[in-house]
Amino acid sequence: MIVSLCYCGYAQVPSLHAVDVSKAQFLVKELRVSPRSSKAACLRNINAFLVLQTVFLRSDSALVCCLILDAIKEVYKSDDVNYFVLESQSTLCLFAEKIHQKPRVVRTQFFAMIEFIVLQLNFIPRKELIALSVLLKANHLLEISIACARTFLCLLRHNSVFADVYREIGVLEVFAHLHKTVQRFSGKR
Repeated sequence: MIVSLCYCGYAQVPSLHAVDVSKAQFLVKELRVSPRSSKAACLRNINAFLVLQTVFLRSDSALVCCLILDAIKEVYKSDDVNYFVLESQSTLCLFAEKIHQKPRVVRTQFFAMIEFIVLQLNFIPRKELIALSVLLKANHLLEISIACARTFLCLLRHNSVFADVYREIGVLEVFAHLHKTVQRFSGKR
C-alpha cells in the first residue's frame, strides 16, 4: 500500500529529463535513463518513500525488511528516473550503516540491490560504493566482509572501469589494509 502512495499525489516531483553525466568521471556503458514511462510509474510522493526507509531502519523483522527492499526495488524498476530522483535521500547508504544488524537474508537482498543499480541502470552508485567500503573497513562480521567483497568483484567482472572507481573511492586501500591485517593475524598463530 505504501508503494502505491509513492505514485499518488498532485504535486509533481521535479522532473529529471537527463542525468548530468558530464560530472560523472566514470560511466558504465551508456547510462540508461529513459523518459518517464507513464504517470503511474512516476514518483510523486517522496514522503511515502521515506516511510519505507524509516521502517527498514527500525525493523528487526527479516520479513518486513525483505518486503521493504522488494518495494524499493519496485519503485526503482517502475521508472529508471525514480532512482535518480531519490538519490538525494541516500537510502542505500543509510541501509549500509545498519545492515550488520539485519538477518542474513536481508543482507543478501541488500547487496543484490546495489548490483541491480549497476547492472540494470548502468550507473555507478559512488555514494553507495563508498558506504560499502566503510562497511568493509568497519569489519562488523566476516560474512558482511565477504558479501562486500563479492559485490565489488561482481561489479568489477561486469566492467573493468570499476578498477579505477575502486582506486578513486578508496576500496583498494581497504583491501590492502585487510590483507595486512590477515597477514598479521596468520603470522601470530
